[in-house]
Amino acid sequence: MQVHVLLFGQLAENAVPEIVLNNLPDTDSLVEAMNKQFPSLRDMQYRIAVNRKLVEGNTVLENNVVVALLPSFSGG
Repeated sequence: MQVHVLLFGQLAENAVPEIVLNNLPDTDSLVEAMNKQFPSLRDMQYRIAVNRKLVEGNTVLENNVVVALLPSFSGG
């Protein structure tokens, strides 16, 4: 099972803009894997979108899903 992860803004600057991870059953596992691989993400706040929809709490991931990590931002 593959999960395509896109990172934006400061998250991409502190890690990578895109990465493919394997065998992650849910978003909690994804966050844990990202924190292990990129420790600088631990202290950053961000929202998670799964297939272009913001999610709250732990969400089950399916094969070839696209997950976006979105940093806090403000508009004007």
